[in-house]
Amino acid sequence: MSGKLKPFIDLDDMQQALPPFFFQDMGVRTFLLPADLRKLKAWCDIVLNVSPDNRFLPVAPIVVLGFNTYPRMVTLNPLLAGKVGYTRQNEYYFMFPVLHLKRSWNLWIPHEITWAYPYIGVDNPTSAFTGREVLGFSKTLGTIDYADSAQGQFRGSVSMPGFAELGPNAPETMLKLAEVQTGAPLIDPPHPEKRFPWSLLKASMDQGLVGGLANQFMELTDLVENMVLSLFQAIDPSLFSVINLKQFRHPSTPTLAAYQSLDSCRFREIGMSPVKIYGSSQVTLWDNPTTSPVAILGLGGSTAFAAAAQMPNGATLTPLYAAGWESDMWFGEARTIWSCP
Repeated sequence: MSGKLKPFIDLDDMQQALPPFFFQDMGVRTFLLPADLRKLKAWCDIVLNVSPDNRFLPVAPIVVLGFNTYPRMVTLNPLLAGKVGYTRQNEYYFMFPVLHLKRSWNLWIPHEITWAYPYIGVDNPTSAFTGREVLGFSKTLGTIDYADSAQGQFRGSVSMPGFAELGPNAPETMLKLAEVQTGAPLIDPPHPEKRFPWSLLKASMDQGLVGGLANQFMELTDLVENMVLSLFQAIDPSLFSVINLKQFRHPSTPTLAAYQSLDSCRFREIGMSPVKIYGSSQVTLWDNPTTSPVAILGLGGSTAFAAAAQMPNGATLTPLYAAGWESDMWFGEARTIWSCP
């Protein structure tokens, strides 16, 4: 394939960065939501199952709603590293784990577990263009609020361009898609020297939630605390990867794709902080005629919830869990597993 590729023609106004990237002091807030497994599979069939030798299946009827903040994002690519500065952004996404199967001798063989991102948006144009054109994320550009209170609660909201109604006289406006609000953390690890997952156990001990042998066990964690995430990555590196459909619309026949590819991109969190577990969390979601994550993914798991998501007040649920942490991240070892043409 490499012999057929032509050099990319860089322009001076493209607002496009080059992988890999380093994200410093990234904040992550995640909310686990119930979903309809059949609808997750239907999404995979439409978006990811476009290759004759690759199949993707949802692992469980769950979707993670995430809010991330990136105070400092830099490229590590040798063509730009040290020549350009940094940028920043807020981001939201819905993601869920998928099992990647490969065809071998006419059999479907499990290959890896990775993450699919059916919806993702940012408030930084360079990130939006790079995510779409280079890595294949279906990124949109909008407004994302990300705020931690002095008492430890988190509040986030996302609005993206869309149409509140269909028709020739309907203007495009910013429409709210999601809003989250947490209570104060139930578990707020006070020991920054202990990284996840030991920080969670240590905080649980300090707050009287566990005891006994756990106290003795903690004496051993210094030997292994920095090895756990590395072990997970050694067992299945794809646990820290994403899979995207990258495509470009054909200009003269817009119902066809001029190019499509399935691109996998790996990432690694570095120096992950203690994990906070939030209490009293609420998630409100909205669908509109042009963007409908609740209906498409079966979020909330019921038709009543989907109907409420179309109302002005949205549909509200309590997430299965709400958690937050900070870390640095390396992102960008990309590979194309299929392309057409």
